[in-house]
Amino acid sequence: DFFRAIENSSGESLDWFWRGWFLHNWKVDIAAKEVTYQNDSTAIVSLECLEQLPMPVTVEIKQVNGNTKRVKLPVEVWQNGPIARFAYPVSSKIESVTVDPDRALPDVNSTNNSWKQP
Repeated sequence: DFFRAIENSSGESLDWFWRGWFLHNWKVDIAAKEVTYQNDSTAIVSLECLEQLPMPVTVEIKQVNGNTKRVKLPVEVWQNGPIARFAYPVSSKIESVTVDPDRALPDVNSTNNSWKQP
């Protein structure tokens, strides 16, 4: 009843939250995997959920030209599997990608939270 009441007041399904935090002892580990380029103005950023618990995530993207922005991704990005990809408009190459830059998530392995341009 409690779970249904919270879902009704929030207006969204929180099954992922109840399963991971209450029904199981799942862990969070989200990694920045790679950046590829579709063309000169679009980068494809790939993240991977390495443990069982999906979470909404904030990603900080720094470009070589000094532009830095954050993208907030909902938990639904993990519905199709452990790899999430999103398009990001760029004006120069991406220098680095950082998952959870504020360290708000209880990530069990923060060493894989960053990707840097080789």
